[in-house]
Amino acid sequence: MSLFELPGARTQATVNGVSTQLTSPWGQSPGELSQALPLITDKLSLTDAPYLDGRININMAPQEVLMGLAGLQGMTPTIIEAIYGAQAHRMGTASGFEVDPERLNIGWLVIDGIVSNLNALKTLDPFVTGRGDVFHLQSVGYFEGGGPMARIEAIIDATQDPPQVIFLRDLTEMGRGFSASLLSQ
Repeated sequence: MSLFELPGARTQATVNGVSTQLTSPWGQSPGELSQALPLITDKLSLTDAPYLDGRININMAPQEVLMGLAGLQGMTPTIIEAIYGAQAHRMGTASGFEVDPERLNIGWLVIDGIVSNLNALKTLDPFVTGRGDVFHLQSVGYFEGGGPMARIEAIIDATQDPPQVIFLRDLTEMGRGFSASLLSQ
């Protein structure tokens, strides 16, 4: 069972004692999918689990990690290379690792023509995501005029409330690590 079975679905049901064919309100054309998939994936779920472990974030995963999907039915190296090449930070459409809101669910793979149909998404669905809840950061504190500075690295797990710092390391001895122009943005 997958949420990607909902667009274009039809089923028989008894409504007010009459057998009726019900049709999904969401169509399967690219235009309809671009509107429906964000709504479906953000508002509906097949589980009541607060989070799902072990999914690959297709918007940020290195190519080597994405290649692990090659064993799935229909996932060719060409498709994997297209996913990797379409990551926003590789295309220069986002600074750092920002993700376009339209790519926060995996439906963009069909909408952008990287995978051919919703059946391919159903195969991928249990293994991938368009976003995550674990964040890696470096923070630098410094004075523009010179003087002391501090730099830390942290990993924050937001799968729980409140979020927890699960890794913290002092990088001060390694210097600022970033140019002054980058830090002043």
